[in-house]
Amino acid sequence: LDQARSDQEHDRWMTRYKSETKHFRWEHTVPLKTTQRFMDACDAYFEIFKKDWKVKRDKKKPKLLINFFSDRGDFGQIAGAPGGALAYFMFIGNYDLCAFYDRLDPQFTEQVLFHELGHYLHKLIDEDFKYPHWPGESLSEYYGGALWDAETKKLTVGLVHNGRLATIKGEMESGKKIELSKMITTAGFEDYTWGWSFVHFLM
Repeated sequence: LDQARSDQEHDRWMTRYKSETKHFRWEHTVPLKTTQRFMDACDAYFEIFKKDWKVKRDKKKPKLLINFFSDRGDFGQIAGAPGGALAYFMFIGNYDLCAFYDRLDPQFTEQVLFHELGHYLHKLIDEDFKYPHWPGESLSEYYGGALWDAETKKLTVGLVHNGRLATIKGEMESGKKIELSKMITTAGFEDYTWGWSFVHFLM
């Protein structure tokens, strides 16, 4: 009951929660217990990416701020989110990431958050390099295909995106394929589908 009252007191952005984990800062109106799942998962995500790509955060800069909204109106007005988006990463200044918690589809919220978090982690590989659309989106899709087990505290990445796979299979059945040279030089939706499958193959 005390936690429910606390969540109610923090359900508007002016009275939001402010939390900090090993790798990130969080400001959120999403209930604390719900957010804790995402906080644990994102820290585990950072550890996996750090191991795979040897990234490290510049300690002179603050930890990435993740703004986590429980209200779609606040997400649009305060975060300036584009219509229909669930999350986006702002890659200028000290960076920040804004996300909306869709309580009707928490797993999709998690996947989109992982995808956008991937863009931040790519920046840590080389912060001065301006990444092209590919492989940034494709690699984010690869790591975004992740599943967090809250009981075992284990994150599994590189899972199959059924929707992306269905798109590719549908295009193949209609006779469409894409050449590698076109895929890595053209910014398009193919980076989320064919590009994802290529990164999946490489990884």
